[in-house]
Amino acid sequence: MTARSRQNTRIAVAVLLLLGATAILGINLLFAWGWTDTTTWGSWSKPQTHEQHLQQFYSYLWRFTWPAILGSLAMIIAGVLVFPKRKSP
Repeated sequence: MTARSRQNTRIAVAVLLLLGATAILGINLLFAWGWTDTTTWGSWSKPQTHEQHLQQFYSYLWRFTWPAILGSLAMIIAGVLVFPKRKSP
């Protein structure tokens, strides 16, 4: 494997890790926002204030999505570490 193809492979892996982490975070945040929106813990008939929704949203994130957030953070760190370093001229 030449140095150039190795560098291209590292760039591709880093970009895939970063895009995957972004997708996982985005899907989890959208799901959490939608699940807690206009409900009081699953009761579709009870409207809520914005403050109640934010409180439920943060509570939902803390209880259920912290593994996905930590996994995404690990993927972001791995993507940054895999990305090839610039060489000074």
